[in-house]
Amino acid sequence: MSSSLFTTRKYLFLLVGVQLAKLLAILLHDSNPVFEAWFYGLANLQPYAIWDVVQNRPFDRTPYSLLWYLLNSPRVYGYWAWNGTMLMADSLLLVFLARRYSGFYVYSYVYYSFYFLLASPQDYVIYVMIVLGRLRWPFLGLAIATKLPLLPPYWWGFQSTPLATWRFMFQPGQSLLSPDNWIRYGLLGSSWILSLLLRLNQNGRVWNRLSLILKRPEDLMLR
Repeated sequence: MSSSLFTTRKYLFLLVGVQLAKLLAILLHDSNPVFEAWFYGLANLQPYAIWDVVQNRPFDRTPYSLLWYLLNSPRVYGYWAWNGTMLMADSLLLVFLARRYSGFYVYSYVYYSFYFLLASPQDYVIYVMIVLGRLRWPFLGLAIATKLPLLPPYWWGFQSTPLATWRFMFQPGQSLLSPDNWIRYGLLGSSWILSLLLRLNQNGRVWNRLSLILKRPEDLMLR
């Protein structure tokens, strides 16, 4: 593939440098202690086990699907286990993408993966599914079903029933309606749309059809 980033040694060094930068950021361990108390500290609890809103704990539940809990199971063993596992997966995916796709697309992956791996780790596995959606349709659906409590919102006898979980998600200032989350939601949404468009445009067929539709009638008559 002529557009592969591995066609020149310079770009190979660049990708290695990107992963080393991620590793350095992980080693510096400069993360929010409140977030860590939720993401890692509560990982041993059963899914949907937390339902009381506590004043000094802004996260009162984890409203994702059971698939999210499964894929993020390394967080049970703490910060280093989760980040080490995900950085390894991220590196393998980056190598795969760099050997298959253009530099522009790989750069977009680098940008998004930097953010989700280091600033929004709870969304990283969801982003990986979105990226894989360019290859296989089901991953785009799985990304949505993993982000939302759809597979299924199972509970363990606590008051965090499926209905209570969805109500929490639509409370003002919480979950979906929290302005603090809109940046990462926007990045997830834009990356999902990008993967969808790239999937639709395999072999350029979609854009060719769209261009024919948008052409003026006189242009078509001249052909």
